[in-house]
Amino acid sequence: MDFNINIERILLMIFPMLVGTILHELAHAFAAYKLGDPTAKHYGRLTLNPIAHLDKAGSLVFIVTALFAPFAFGWAKPVPIDPRYFKNRRLDEIIVSVAGPLTNFLVAFAFFIFLVLSGGKLSFDNNEHWYQNMLSFGVVVNITLGWFNLFPLPPLDGSHILANILPRNLAIEYEKLAGYSMIILMLLLITDVFSAIMRPLIFSTIDVFEVLISYIL
Repeated sequence: MDFNINIERILLMIFPMLVGTILHELAHAFAAYKLGDPTAKHYGRLTLNPIAHLDKAGSLVFIVTALFAPFAFGWAKPVPIDPRYFKNRRLDEIIVSVAGPLTNFLVAFAFFIFLVLSGGKLSFDNNEHWYQNMLSFGVVVNITLGWFNLFPLPPLDGSHILANILPRNLAIEYEKLAGYSMIILMLLLITDVFSAIMRPLIFSTIDVFEVLISYIL
């Protein structure tokens, strides 16, 4: 492993990762607030200040995966919500949960547009300018964050979506997975199952971006 190359990789990924994680959590907070829940606002989470959102463990995982894994990811502090404020509890919880990953896909598409406008290509180290490599990371990192958070593993967003779709008795049983979710996630990473799942999702999303941008530019 070329340690210097991986350090450069981390430096190029920091900005896209910060943008993705902060806007992801801000989207949760904003959606909850618009649906009548002021909890996130009371806890100071309706802000672009990264200090309000960053999680120490999630930041450490980002550094480790950026150094050693094919896909880098991490997480921010979960946004506190109180579903009792929602008028339609199940639907509103789904909307709040979807808001984060959807924002990551929109951010990824924005990075993709800037990459195309800059004349760069989707590559981490073969572009003429460093900022084109950073934009490439912005595309892939945010697509990865979007899909990763849709995994149906508690406490990820996908688990909240599924729990609110399932009948209540099944949802209660399903939520018991929360105690094993980190073990399951580590097994997915160690066995490369995570990469096998993420690769086709990332490439398919990029294909969609290319189709969309052909109509825009």
